[in-house]
Amino acid sequence: MIQVNQNIFLSPLKMSDAFVINEYMGDKEISENTLVIPFPYSLSDANSWLEDNLIEEEETGVRKNYAIRNKEGLLMGVIGAHFNYGQQSDKSEFGYWLAKQFWNKGIMTVVINRFCELMKEKHNLKTLEAHVFDFNPTSMHILTKNGFIKTEGKVNRTKHDGRKVSVIRFYKLL
Repeated sequence: MIQVNQNIFLSPLKMSDAFVINEYMGDKEISENTLVIPFPYSLSDANSWLEDNLIEEEETGVRKNYAIRNKEGLLMGVIGAHFNYGQQSDKSEFGYWLAKQFWNKGIMTVVINRFCELMKEKHNLKTLEAHVFDFNPTSMHILTKNGFIKTEGKVNRTKHDGRKVSVIRFYKLL
């Protein structure tokens, strides 16, 4: 486990996390604030995602996604690098979600800070990027608190359901 602070840790995901992930994904706001998480979300979706994630870790030796847990080990959310420029690149996009009951407690602010350090240490990344929906000021605020810079303009992205949404790119030099 990787300590974020005295109450929050990053750890590997486990297949047993599927039930909790499925429960959290019952909240449509999580899906609405992400590109790839569908709604409704099923236990089968959670199991498939976790299995794919664990297989990729075994095959590549690279942990992309981390469970965000409290000191009791309760899963609160997930943060992960996409390595969308390739595993050998010095930059990557990343994404995150936190269960609604943990919103507005400062958790994601400290998690992103530690995640940036971790990506620099483990993967020699020099730049992290995040794309935030233009209707999500909370996520924008969290990123700017962590030193991310907002770029000019918006980019259209396609959600899992085919809808086009506007996103704003943020980046940070590590």
